Order: sequence, then C-alpha cells, then structure tokens
Amino acid sequence: MKFSFSWLNSYFKNSLDIQQLEQDLTMAGLEVESVHHLAENLEHIVVGEIVAIEKHPDADKLNVCQVNVGAENLQIVCGAPNARSGIKVPCALIGAKFPEFTIKKAKLRGVESHGMLCSAKELNLSEAAEGLLELDGKLTNGMGIVEALHLDDAIIEVSLTPNRADCLSVHGIAREVKAITGKTFVDPHTQITTSKKTSFLQVHVENNKACPVYSCVEITNIDNTVTLPAEIIHRLECAEINSINPIVDLVNYVMLETGQPMHAFDMDKIKGSLFIRDAKAHEKIELLNDQTVDIKKDDLIIADDDGPLAIAGVMGGSRSSVQSNSTRILVESAFFTPDSMAGKARHYRLNTDSSHRFERGVDFAVTANSLQRLVNLIVSTCGGEATAIHSIEAELPQRDVIKLNPQRVDKILGSSVDLNQIKDIFSNLDFDFKINNQIFEVLPPSYRFDLSIEEDLIEEVIRLIGYDNIVAEPPKAHLKPLTYKPQESSVNAIRHRIAGLGYHELVSYSFIDQHMEQSLHGNQDHIVLENPIAENMNTMRSHLWASHLEALQYNVNRNQHKIKFFEIAKTFIKKSKAYHEQLVLSGLVSGTAIEKNWVEKNRKYDFFDVKADIENLLECPLEFQTPSKPIQLFHPGQQAEILSDGKVIGNLGMLHPSWQKSFDVDDSVFLFEINLDKAYAKPINLNTTTLKTIPIQRDIAVLVDRNIQVGEVVNLVKNANIEYVIDFSLFDVYQGQGIDEDKKSLAFLILMQDTYKTLEEKDVETTVENILNLLKKEINAVLR
Repeated sequence: MKFSFSWLNSYFKNSLDIQQLEQDLTMAGLEVESVHHLAENLEHIVVGEIVAIEKHPDADKLNVCQVNVGAENLQIVCGAPNARSGIKVPCALIGAKFPEFTIKKAKLRGVESHGMLCSAKELNLSEAAEGLLELDGKLTNGMGIVEALHLDDAIIEVSLTPNRADCLSVHGIAREVKAITGKTFVDPHTQITTSKKTSFLQVHVENNKACPVYSCVEITNIDNTVTLPAEIIHRLECAEINSINPIVDLVNYVMLETGQPMHAFDMDKIKGSLFIRDAKAHEKIELLNDQTVDIKKDDLIIADDDGPLAIAGVMGGSRSSVQSNSTRILVESAFFTPDSMAGKARHYRLNTDSSHRFERGVDFAVTANSLQRLVNLIVSTCGGEATAIHSIEAELPQRDVIKLNPQRVDKILGSSVDLNQIKDIFSNLDFDFKINNQIFEVLPPSYRFDLSIEEDLIEEVIRLIGYDNIVAEPPKAHLKPLTYKPQESSVNAIRHRIAGLGYHELVSYSFIDQHMEQSLHGNQDHIVLENPIAENMNTMRSHLWASHLEALQYNVNRNQHKIKFFEIAKTFIKKSKAYHEQLVLSGLVSGTAIEKNWVEKNRKYDFFDVKADIENLLECPLEFQTPSKPIQLFHPGQQAEILSDGKVIGNLGMLHPSWQKSFDVDDSVFLFEINLDKAYAKPINLNTTTLKTIPIQRDIAVLVDRNIQVGEVVNLVKNANIEYVIDFSLFDVYQGQGIDEDKKSLAFLILMQDTYKTLEEKDVETTVENILNLLKKEINAVLR
C-alpha cells in the first residue's frame, strides 16, 4: 500500500519523524518497502508564467518565451507543444540540478536561454509527459514548486501480509503507529448529520449472509465539474490513483482514508428497485474498464429491474457509471464477507482496490460512518442535498473472547514480561479486555479479522515489545543423556554399508496398486485407502518388492544392466482388524556381476552373491534355511528364510520365471527383505576382550549325505561351543568322481585361539578330533 506521509502525519499534528516511522513500522511487522521523497532535487524550481511567446528565428519547433518568475522576466527557449501565453508552469532557474544535468545559461540556435520550463516527468511526478505541466492559474509567480504542489512530502510504500487488512488505509496505519509509539492521534471529523429527506429507491438485500450490512444514500443537485482541493488530488496521486471526476475521486479518497470501499451509481440510470442478489445463469455486464464478462452463477451482484449494475465488491458497470454531467447519485457502502468474496475477482482476471480489501476483511462496524464521511465531503465540495442514510443489517460476524495466560508469553518469548506492560500494549491497540485471576480475556475489535486464538495475542505482545528488544538469553534446561537406541545407529550403519556394496537407495511411495498387492505379494487381507492420491496407488504395501520391480523395469528399459537397489522403509499389514507397521530393509539385484575383461569372462549375479551381501550387512550371525512356507513370488528351488538367533527375520529368493517374463526382464532377479525390528530386537553384545595370541588354522574335508545342508553342519559345530573354536566356515563343496552319488564332500576352515596362551599342537589335535567326533555322531560324517 502506498500513501502520503504528510497525510499520516496530520493525524499526529505533524509530530512524526519519517526515519523513525520507517524503523517502527518495519520492526512491528509492517515492512516499509520504499520511501520516495517528492521534494528531492527540486530546489531552484519555481512557478513561472509565460507572458509572451514568439517563434525561434532559426528553428521551426522551438519557441522563445518570456517567463515571469516573480521578481523578473526570464527569456527561455522551449520546444513543448503546449507552450502558450498565459499559462503557469514549473520553471527551473539557473543552478537547478537534475539527475543528468544542471541548468546553466545557454544559447540554443543563437538565442540565449536563462532556464528551463518543466514537464511532470522532469519533476519526477510522472513516468511520461507530452508537454509542460500546467499549474493552477491562482498560484503566485515565483512561488517554490515544492510549496505550490505540496511536494514537501514523501510516498511511503508498506508491504502488508494478507492477515493485516486493517492496515489497508491511512486510518489503519495511524492506528498502528499509535499502538507502536503510544502517541495519540486525531480522527478526521465525521459529523453525524440528520436529514428529514428520505430515499424513494427501494433496496432489497436477498443474500444477507454474503452482505450482512448494506448502507446507501441519495445525493441530488451535485456539481460534478468542480475542482477538488489540491490536497485531495495530491493524496490520491501519492497512492497512484488517477483522477477521474470529483465524485469518483472522493469515493476513492475515503476508501484510502478509512479502508471502506464504496461505489457511486448515477440515479438517473437505475431502473426500478435495487437488489443485492446472487447472479442468475447467463447474465452479463460491461464493467467500468470496458470489459464485458459473463457473470458466474451465484456470484453476488448489485442489480436493478433491468439487470446487473455491478459485481459486488469487485467493480461497477458502465451502464450506471457516474459521469461529469451526473447530478443525482446513489452511494453505497456495504460489508461483503471475506468468504463470499474469496477468489471472485480472480475469476474475472481482475484485482481491484475494492476486492483486495473485501477478500481480506473490512471493518463492518464503520460501514455507515465511512459513508457519512463521504457524504460530508461530497456536499462540501460538490454541493447537493443528501437523504438520510438507509442501512439494512443482518447477522454480523461474532467476535469470540480470547484468553491469554501471561505465562505463555514468557515461555514463548524466553523472558519475563510484566503484566502492566501487556495491559499497556492492549490499551494502545484499543482492545476491549478484562483480567480474571491473572488471565486476560480479550474481545478482538471488528477490524482485526486476524485475531482468533491465544497465539495471535502473544504475537501482538511480542511485536509491540519490539523484535529488536527481545533479550538474547541462553536457554535453560535440565540436561540428561539421551537413551541409546541401537536400532537407529544400526540402520544408519546399514545404509552406509549397503551403499558401499554398490547398492543404490530407492525412495518410493508406500502405496501400490491393489492388484499388485494381491497377486505379487500374495496378500488378500490388504489395507485399502479411502482417499488415494491416484487410482493405481490405492493400497498400502505389505512388501517393498512391487516398488522395486517397477524401478527395475524402468532401468532395464533404459539399457541399465547392473542393478542393485535397496530401500529402508515401513510396510503395513492387517492382523485381526488391527494395523501393524514394520521397518524393513528390502533389496533387488539383477544383471551383470562382473563385466567382461581380459582376466575373466562376464558373470551374472547369482543367489550366493546376494546371500554374501546380506551376511556382510548385519551385525548378528545369520542362518539360511529352506522356508517352512514357500513364497509364491520366488522360484521354488532358490529361496530361503533368513534366521537370527533361531527366529525368522527375513526372506531371500530368485524371482519366479513367470513374473520375470511378465516384467519383460531377461536376467535373473533376486529379492530380499529383512525385518529390522526383529533383527535388532536384542541388544548387541560386544566382545571387549583384547586377544594377544595368533589364531591357528586347520582344514578338514568330510563326507556327508547329499541332503545335508551346509548351514546345519556349521550351526552344529558353533552351537556345541567346543573349546578354542572361534570360527567354523565352509570353503569348498565337491560332488563327482570318487564320491558316491548319494554323498558330497564338504571342506571347512577351522580357526582356533586361546585368550591367554598360544595353543600347543596337542590342543589343536584334540579340538579337531572333538569336531570330527561331533559330526560323526550327529550326521554320520566321515573324514576324507
């Protein structure tokens, strides 16, 4: 919003300092974007009257003017098309400074010139000008232009947030300055007049929910050709509102002053009665900007018997517009609710001063008072006779009491605020409040639509204390160590380790297609969303595999041949009508494990590549065994359950060929999923013993039945807790020549170590013998 500083200053008997005002408003949340001083660089520019003019003897487009500047006549060469004898214009004397030059005595085509006659652009009053700025003929020659045009002023532009509609007027800004500074200000005098004359126009408010207050007045015998006081025109120009005619100018002036948009109709153009109603289908209106629009059905309009006269709160129509020859007018002042006005102007690609204010909320308590202020100005400047103001009121917005606990202010601010200081702030804001048991009960004023909860009042207190006055105090708190959460640190460690193994992290939606959840994941008791973001994202996933396979297909279609994905996310399942979330690590591997090179041929990923990655990831011992309940998504011969401490924590498998074909993927696809909630359900026990001896290694190869699983053999030895054994792992499997068809050879590495001494040969032999005896007894193994 732009406004004249001198206008605002008049509220405070010219006691404001503009630099301090800029600081105060900005620090209170009303950011001052710019301050333009109108009198800047206007020294040595005075009112001059052209008393004689003749053509330049050596230039067709130039004139030689004799200009009276009070004490003397100056000869000035001028090329302006409107230069003529008898007009008064700004005259820049020798020494006047402009941004690009300084006025000096000069010769133009051989004729001396002792100054320059100015346009509005050269005075920085307009962006463009076609000729000299013609001044009021009543001005005194030689008077300074700053005094003549009331330019001892500044234009202040304030950037307002949408919630501060109460400051979209000079009166509102003055109210804010009063609250910030504590200064008292004087309202423009609005004399409440009574008139015995009544209006003959019938007014019907059919939609009183959108228009709870409608006030109007008739004024007859006006003269709409008078010249308004220069002060009013100046204040409108500072707000970048163009002068149209006296009535329209005064309507805009009072809107800037009070924040109440109003509209004037030519009474002679209104047919029948006046209706405030919702628009009917297919109604049209030609607006004041010459734009013809189709009015949206149910938009609020002002209409007469012949149809729409205005779009309520947006713009009037040209059919009833006030012209310079208008003598009978109807002026309306209404309160249109913000809800009914929201987005209406934008629908017609408009943004008017009226709609800007009504959308944010105007003060419904001053509808009639603002109209009376306008009536007084019209009658005093344009003459005429006014009827009594006719007002129709319905249910107005109710302002609820807001309670404020001063302790909440202290808590949010971080420092103590005195109770009397809060009282002073609320008093300066003109809030109606009382105190019960140290609790403020505040009734917000009618012009503050932004106040509804306790936090709003806290913001008012803090901003009027001053954001720059908030004391920076170190926070005080009782410190205690945070609880160690092994799962959180382990998950972060897994994320880094799996990335180090060449996996790329996926981030996908938790919603998938219902068909995929049923067929791919085999979950018939799935969780369906009531309001999905898309038709194919209507079900919460119980596994992450469907999302991974979609990503696989996307990458394969773009010629990616080495694919390793992982994702750590929640899955969602329903059990006994209850919903459960599980944090899982899920992954997908497909494509080329080793690219073709001079050392070896290229090789595709296999089941054991993925198994090795999983074993490297987790900080707990794992077992892999044939699943008790096979997963239909996986190949029946290449899938396994992942166990930790005897409990199933996940699954690993190769994608079933039928699904591989449906996703149009040539290479084998391996999927795994680990329930991290189960994997880290037990605390991790760290071995803190320092070993000072070197481990001893022995290899053994044993013959076992072909159906014996390697994991079963390894677990058998590890669970026996044989003395000195610290590791027992497979390094070779052989089936073929020299081995019976129902047998296979397993070669194991045995690592042995004692904490305090180096093992002797007899200790090593005894340990190996104990392992062989155990294997022979339990699985009938024979040493090769």
